[in-house]
Amino acid sequence: MSSSLSSNDSSLSSNDSSSNDDDHITKNKVLMFAVANVTNYFMKYVVKNPCRDSSMTGHHWVSEILNGHPICCYQMFRMKKLVFLELCDILETKYNLKKTRNVSIYEQVGLFLYMLSQPGSVRNCEERFQHSGETISRHFHNVLEVVCMFAKDIIKPVDPSFRDTPDEILKDARYRPYFRDCIGAIDGTHIRVCVPFHLQGVYIGRKGYTTTNVMAVCDFSMCFTFVWAGWEGSAHDTKIFMEALHKPALHFPHPPQGKYYLVDSGYPTFMGFLGPYKKTRYHLPQFRIGPRIRGRVEVFNYYHSSLRSTIERAFGLCKARWKILGNMPPFALKTQNQIIVACMAIHNFIQRNDKSDGEFDSLDEDNENIDSDEDESEVGPSITTWEEPDAQSTLQMERFRESLKNMFPTRI
Repeated sequence: MSSSLSSNDSSLSSNDSSSNDDDHITKNKVLMFAVANVTNYFMKYVVKNPCRDSSMTGHHWVSEILNGHPICCYQMFRMKKLVFLELCDILETKYNLKKTRNVSIYEQVGLFLYMLSQPGSVRNCEERFQHSGETISRHFHNVLEVVCMFAKDIIKPVDPSFRDTPDEILKDARYRPYFRDCIGAIDGTHIRVCVPFHLQGVYIGRKGYTTTNVMAVCDFSMCFTFVWAGWEGSAHDTKIFMEALHKPALHFPHPPQGKYYLVDSGYPTFMGFLGPYKKTRYHLPQFRIGPRIRGRVEVFNYYHSSLRSTIERAFGLCKARWKILGNMPPFALKTQNQIIVACMAIHNFIQRNDKSDGEFDSLDEDNENIDSDEDESEVGPSITTWEEPDAQSTLQMERFRESLKNMFPTRI
């Protein structure tokens, strides 16, 4: 009996000891977890180790660019120093771009242009300007909104009445006898965009990937006078064109009586819009590799194509200058469309304020193939329904084209 009680006491003592050990281990684990959390919080929020700790801040870097060799400003911001300073002044004084406590106007505009022109990401911009991603994004979008306001004033004809013949035609003997009443050219271009998965079907067009089809009008100084971005990549150029003509809110610069735009064979010919003859050679490369140009129809098409290629060169130059147009970040679609318009607005500003711009000088005037979307097969469903122009209007413009054709020589 005594032996049995002793054995039971020993068992109880052993169980108590085991229970105490388990409690001790549990308490240690809880304590270690608490210490780890406190340490993590302390290191993250109390003892901060800055990620952007370079002595070359964004402000200092922009100042160094502006005060350094002229080529540096051109390479980083895609414009000369004086043009950059003028742009900053206009955005601040006329469009109310505000400096902040830590970021000057120059740095904000420099950051924005760097994002447009350099083939990189927001993260690259963070490193270059030594700001957080949130700061970079905030200032980029602020400047973008201001530039889009600026675009409304600079993407339009210099003279909305189109009274005078463009200087580029008056000074060129090839075009002066025939195209004195021509006021510009119209075309569309595809720019790659990032779209949500459920929208990708209609945005996949002739390129085989998601794009937006951008309609534009330009004058013969390669300045855009109208831009409409945002259409799905599968939308036909003519549908976009006819929609633009019938939407007063878009402020399309309609040609006055007796004036006209040049359009390619993908657009209809009717009053105010002159296309080439179909079922014959039209694009300049076709003339270069083919037999000698013979007959007034071919001669007309050759000169028409040569003059109309101004807009293709303008598209090509804009894409070459602003690399973001070939590698669009995954912003909201509205933001991506705003970026396209902003790029074309600043393109106009450079062209009107720097006639000796190096990239403009480097383009051969007949290099029409810089940006050409013609004659490519369609991929996916195409949005192709539009209102046809009036038959009488078409007939009148075809008669005008015929009379113009008869003014050309029979060969060149």
